[in-house]
Amino acid sequence: MTLRHLVRSATRDAHERLERELSLEQGRWTRDTYAAFLRATLAVVEQTEPLIEIVLRPYFLMSAGGGTATARLNADLMALGARDRPTSHPRVPDVTVAAQAFGAAYVLEGSRLGGQVIAAALTSQLGIGDEHLSYLRPSDVAIGPRWRAFVDTLDTYGNTVDRAAWDTVAGTANEMFGAFREAFMQERVTRTNQ
Repeated sequence: MTLRHLVRSATRDAHERLERELSLEQGRWTRDTYAAFLRATLAVVEQTEPLIEIVLRPYFLMSAGGGTATARLNADLMALGARDRPTSHPRVPDVTVAAQAFGAAYVLEGSRLGGQVIAAALTSQLGIGDEHLSYLRPSDVAIGPRWRAFVDTLDTYGNTVDRAAWDTVAGTANEMFGAFREAFMQERVTRTNQ
């Protein structure tokens, strides 16, 4: 088993629960829901992205390919005319060592893949254009190759550390899913009774 497979298995339930709660495919999203989604995402990303960037710099450049996720989220909110800052204050995981940074980055990088699906649904359901989708559908990032490069780097890292570090990666990834879930509830993208 590789580290990527362990993390995927360990986070499957949290990932699937979050997807169900977002329920984008049910067509309930509005432009306001999308703005709340961006604010909630920003509440998590702006706290964790700089730390991940510093800790993972020897392994993987998070901001490679056109800037930071934080900048893209802010740009999308501005393009929507949603100038409000996030009101949510989710508990994010500690990111001080490589294992924690890889766990947090696993969720952020994986969300780029899911972002493609969300962007397509928003375009179809709400007519939202690319000028509002720079976070979900960045024009200057090859999402598939970037994901493969990240998980290859994750596996290489996994080959150099012990099982305790693997458990930290998986645990931090689950904490990141929890932080997103908390932010989505606080920003009223999802409801607590789902």
